[in-house]
Amino acid sequence: LAANNLTIQEVEQSLRKENISLPAGTLEANNIEIISSGFERIPQVTKKLTPEQQEDVEKLLEKLDDDDDVQNVYHTMDESED
Repeated sequence: LAANNLTIQEVEQSLRKENISLPAGTLEANNIEIISSGFERIPQVTKKLTPEQQEDVEKLLEKLDDDDDVQNVYHTMDESED
């Protein structure tokens, strides 16, 4: 924090602003071991595609996934099975 000139309060405010809550020791207090953690982006608005469009997007996502230079890919495609 000091290296970035940030206070704990500034970090907490930023997390609250992004609707991220901190367990504040709740997991450890209940003897729950944290094995891993991470972030997942969930779109607020999704786009329904035709089967053909969805196939094209899935092909693109697959190609991006195969590219070693690409770390993360996010999309707003509605993936529900209607």
